[in-house]
Amino acid sequence: MLAQSAMLVSLRISQLGLSTKSQDVTDAAHIAYNIPDKRAGYYRKFKVDRQDVIEISRVANMARGFHRNITVPWGHDNYRMLPATLITKYNRKMRSFKMEFESKVSDLKVKWPSIIQAAQNRLGPAFVMSEYPDVSDIEKMYEFNIHAKPVPQDEHFFLKIEKNDHAIQI
Repeated sequence: MLAQSAMLVSLRISQLGLSTKSQDVTDAAHIAYNIPDKRAGYYRKFKVDRQDVIEISRVANMARGFHRNITVPWGHDNYRMLPATLITKYNRKMRSFKMEFESKVSDLKVKWPSIIQAAQNRLGPAFVMSEYPDVSDIEKMYEFNIHAKPVPQDEHFFLKIEKNDHAIQI
């Protein structure tokens, strides 16, 4: 019975967006280059240097890869099937990834004031302080969550096939 030999797991990792659309810089560029059509493009500014968050991204990518490699797709949602024989290995490894992820986020919080200062220097007049979360909100931007649920029991499936109907006829 499938429900007794596997479980469903979902991994959700969220991170701070590194870039944002800058309407002010886009408008200034359109004026400076005499571009009348607003559909000509837009300017994206990088709020945070990728190197400042590369370790967090590395851990997140490793966790996602491990999750995909040890599980198999299931349904149309974000859940994947994890065989019961791999639950202990999965839990141990994902716990390790989560601890490392949270440690790297803590490191980011310590560096956050210098990251904001570097962004001010790099972006000049395009810097907008309101686009940056307060250091106390950093942990809300970086989340590492694993959800598990049982595989539905056989009686929960709706498909019933009559004995005489072995093929679908269209």
